[in-house]
Amino acid sequence: MHPLLVGAILGPSLIPQPSHLTYLEGGFRGVPAVEFSGKFATRDQQWLKAVLANVLPITKHSADNIVFRIDPTIVGDEAYHLDVTPHNITLAASASKGLYWSLQTLRQLRQDNTIPCVSIQDAPAFAWRGVMLDEGRHFMGPKFVKHLLDIISLYKFNVLHWHLTDDQGWRIEIKSHPELTRVGAWRKEADGTRTGGFYTQDQVREMVAYAANRNVTIVPEIEMPGHSTAAIASDPYLTCTQAKIAVPSTWGVFGRVYCAGRESSYNFLDDVLGEVLNLFPSHYIHIGGDEVPKGDWHSCPDCQDRMKAEGLQNEEQLQTYFMGRIAGTLADHDRNAIGWDDIMKGGTQKDAVIQVWNDQKIPEQAITQGNRVILSPQSNCYLNTPPENLPLSAVYAYDPLAGISNPTMVLGCETTLWSENITTKNCLTMFLPRGLAMSEIFWNGAQHNFPAFQTRVNRHMAFMESAGIDYGSSDQNLVKYTVAPKLAQSSCRLTAALGLPRLELRYTLDGTAPKANSPTAVTSIDWPVGKTLRVAPFRNGRSMQDPVEFQTTKSLAYGSTITFQTLPLAPYTTAGPQGLTDGLLGTTNFHDGVWLGWEGLDLVATCDLGREQTIREVALHCLQEMRSWIMMPKSVRYETSSNGHDWQPLGEVDNTIQDTTEGWIVHWFTCRPNASISARYIRITAQTYGKLPAWHNGAGGDAWVFADEFAVR
Repeated sequence: MHPLLVGAILGPSLIPQPSHLTYLEGGFRGVPAVEFSGKFATRDQQWLKAVLANVLPITKHSADNIVFRIDPTIVGDEAYHLDVTPHNITLAASASKGLYWSLQTLRQLRQDNTIPCVSIQDAPAFAWRGVMLDEGRHFMGPKFVKHLLDIISLYKFNVLHWHLTDDQGWRIEIKSHPELTRVGAWRKEADGTRTGGFYTQDQVREMVAYAANRNVTIVPEIEMPGHSTAAIASDPYLTCTQAKIAVPSTWGVFGRVYCAGRESSYNFLDDVLGEVLNLFPSHYIHIGGDEVPKGDWHSCPDCQDRMKAEGLQNEEQLQTYFMGRIAGTLADHDRNAIGWDDIMKGGTQKDAVIQVWNDQKIPEQAITQGNRVILSPQSNCYLNTPPENLPLSAVYAYDPLAGISNPTMVLGCETTLWSENITTKNCLTMFLPRGLAMSEIFWNGAQHNFPAFQTRVNRHMAFMESAGIDYGSSDQNLVKYTVAPKLAQSSCRLTAALGLPRLELRYTLDGTAPKANSPTAVTSIDWPVGKTLRVAPFRNGRSMQDPVEFQTTKSLAYGSTITFQTLPLAPYTTAGPQGLTDGLLGTTNFHDGVWLGWEGLDLVATCDLGREQTIREVALHCLQEMRSWIMMPKSVRYETSSNGHDWQPLGEVDNTIQDTTEGWIVHWFTCRPNASISARYIRITAQTYGKLPAWHNGAGGDAWVFADEFAVR
């Protein structure tokens, strides 16, 4: 059993703080006998005894007693009373759920072999206290999910919103459609490796039962009609174009979505949901609905026919129709649909619960039209946001009911762990300790005494340390890297700002992932240009984050002077004038200070090699991240000169990357003349893509050109 379940050593530092708490003289030190008072099912007695055994040693006969009492006068099935005297512990609630939470409070109260005497009356402010775990981007696996369930249960979260499908992976076995896991659960990464995974139906049942034993309900999310590329890669006939595509390995909003016109899409989802409903007893089923590009629907004859037949005015209303069909299927099985607030764009979604992540005005809009809401504003609740951008103090300042006219329509709150940049290695360092603030707010509502809360958090972090539970910083990223060239030494220097004590950097230069016995550094690493550095932070012998890779390349242009005829624009200017010849290639974060950017302009620059050189190849390294308005140049033209005034054409390379291709793409625009030539100067002209087209979410805006290195060989 995980150390977290064997009795916390925290003393009077409860999180979430009970509604009413009084500390009394003395403490309970006995080995009690167990009594049950009131109407208990045999199953509940066995369950509560099993939980108690992880908190206190018990015996059959003792002068000391622990009494579980069903008390119908206590309002709310999660409310409880807890009274501890030197010889008796009484836990009272109107239902077994409340008794379970009282045991979690007892677990946190225990210090060594003593439980302080207290009188507690406690009840949650919100019925829905959720944690959303996204496994569509990164598969976590049963062991990690159980570990997370142990933790969230201790802190009285009662919902695990399990995001099981997305563009990058389908994570649940559907027996009627085995292709979903045979194809959709796996993807090919940029380095050629195959990654992924999925849960069998037996494993899902195991997770549901494990959660239920910890008072947590698992609510599955089957994303639709967008964020469904993995399913479409498994069966192209689910989409309007019916074109074969691969499961993507990059993040973003992808244009392929379920066809809303053909009946086959609804039949497929009926099959999927039929099996999902048999696996999850939750009354609520999440059906997604966020970030749905509608370009395919606009040009699809089947979708346009459906719109005419149903009297729909636009594609937003077509999504309303689509989601309404799915919600109706769930209602036929006595289940309730939840959708992200995007589903409101085309009109009212009757009876659906709206999960709000966008504008703060949306809860009122949803409530006005009669929908209950779950509050998950990304500015407050998205714990996948780095701690330096959303520190513990800012999380604790969240007031869920601010601006809410009718709080009775608020089902509850939820914090999210979207996994574009989260894996099993850093999930807990992102969640903790900030998740403790969410725990307290979701249980008690808005809080105002942050210094007192910080004191309690510090004690919980000390406990986590002793229990081997990973956690991160309250207000800093676990590690923040910066890189800089050292041209005179033909090397680069990585500098790391560390967010926790006793972190150490471990690294490799041979392309392998760092291990516990890899070379170590404290805060900086120098490595030669031409090598690839992979580095990760370690603590207590464990990797706390997936490795970050820094690639370098060396050519005849290395260290050469670059003169820009068109200057890059802030904030993409950090690399400076020699950013194109410093040997550093940019990472998958285009804010890393290595990438240079031009908005709506051609990149025009001249490279001075310093002397005449024999040139056989020239190349410019560019980036496309289409949804971020970064497009490949239409072409890159190269010219040479011996004196910097008289120019001769060397060659022009046209772009071959589709502008609609989603995700992160890097490409060398390589030109090889028919015969080697001699020159000192090379002029580069990368022609901007121009205005973004009508199908783009930034239609009419200026595209960016991004480049990080120019090479000559």
